[in-house]
Amino acid sequence: MSIEQQLQNISFMHFAILNAFALAVLFFLKSKNIRLSVLWALANVMSALSMINPSVFVETKSASDYNLLGFILAGSSLLLPYFSLAGGQGKIVHFHKSFPIFGIAVVMLLTSAFLPYGWFPSVIGYSSGGVIVFATAWVCFKNRYWRGLWGQAILISSLCACAVIMLWRGWLLFEGREGAGFRIDPEMSLLGLSLVVVTGVFIQVGFMGMVGERALRSRRFASRRAARMFEIGVEMEQEEKRLAAIADERLFTLDLLTHDVRQPINNAHAALEALDAEIKPDSPKARDFKKAIGRAQAVLDAINLSISNAILVLPLLENKNPVATRSMNVHDVASLAKFDCPIDLQDRIKLGSGGAHIFADIDPILVRIALRNLLDNALKYAPAFSEIQLDIIQREDRLGTSITVTNMLNGPNLLNEDIFMQGVRGSGTKAEGSGLGLFLIKKVAEAHFGTISYAVHDKNTVTFDLFFPD
Repeated sequence: MSIEQQLQNISFMHFAILNAFALAVLFFLKSKNIRLSVLWALANVMSALSMINPSVFVETKSASDYNLLGFILAGSSLLLPYFSLAGGQGKIVHFHKSFPIFGIAVVMLLTSAFLPYGWFPSVIGYSSGGVIVFATAWVCFKNRYWRGLWGQAILISSLCACAVIMLWRGWLLFEGREGAGFRIDPEMSLLGLSLVVVTGVFIQVGFMGMVGERALRSRRFASRRAARMFEIGVEMEQEEKRLAAIADERLFTLDLLTHDVRQPINNAHAALEALDAEIKPDSPKARDFKKAIGRAQAVLDAINLSISNAILVLPLLENKNPVATRSMNVHDVASLAKFDCPIDLQDRIKLGSGGAHIFADIDPILVRIALRNLLDNALKYAPAFSEIQLDIIQREDRLGTSITVTNMLNGPNLLNEDIFMQGVRGSGTKAEGSGLGLFLIKKVAEAHFGTISYAVHDKNTVTFDLFFPD
């Protein structure tokens, strides 16, 4: 059998393999993976169509053998897996280390398609294609959505091998250049195409493994949630007496707080509101009076927060009582925490609507106080009049619920690794406070077997993540 016939046979075999895997991907399509699965299947179909004309993957001998449509199909089949593995819309910018390189490689690939036939555009095409495949492997490695899945290692290794093969074939073109054209040993072309077919199979197996295991994890997550809800229903009657006893003790503490401590503060707050209403808008010093009243109200709100921390959270720190958790709508608790903030600052807090019906097993009183401290921290350290974003996110990858608070920073060096320790405050801060807010938030998170963490974006924006496991 001649080499040309072998090349044709391998090309049609690869055509059949790619289409078979495209059908398999669509057959196992799940609602949460629709976008990435369709992109991957479309890349397979495009790559398979390009194999009908072997000149796309086998070095052409003349300009008459060159097929622009086949080149476009092959190039598109290299681009789509990057977006498939990156995730949903807008997530590609999260991989900022690979995205610029990916963009440059795409521009080079498009440029090579319209250059005159010869060894130079072919070398550019193979080289930029190899870089694109390397960038795709990097995205697969960095995307937390795929982390820990058994198919990830296979896919990353196969993508890297495929990228090396493309760069190697580009080097063969460079070495075999003759004037504007080139001459390549047909056996080397056969070897290159065979390697592409083998690595392609492993790439498909790796992707199918990742998608399959991801779907399995999602089903396990849903089953775990259902089992948890069933256990809560079964144990509800047994827990009722224990919760009632804890609630009675907590109610006594709240009564003490309300009548003996908070009531005078609330009376003062009401008096300030009445005084604010009495001030006539046309008074010469109306604006100054209203500012003074606003500052006084803010001080009273801060006192209320300090009292709440002392009376409700300190017993938790001493481990006097277990946390009385129950299934609660986290959005409702977050809304109450927002309304606990000073009235004149509440408009700055934007509560996202995406988590309006997310339930979690939490102590609503403790979590409300923790969120109040987190919002108070954001209002203190964010620039004046800047927005504070409060979001509730159901984390399927971590099997739990996150409450995030995102705000801008007055300076890039306000945070450090010890920020959650007792008495530690932001570096160089001039805001008032005792440094207990984040420490108490950490204790509330630990009482729920959760975590509190922060991440700085673009050096001037920070997101605090209060996470509660299911």
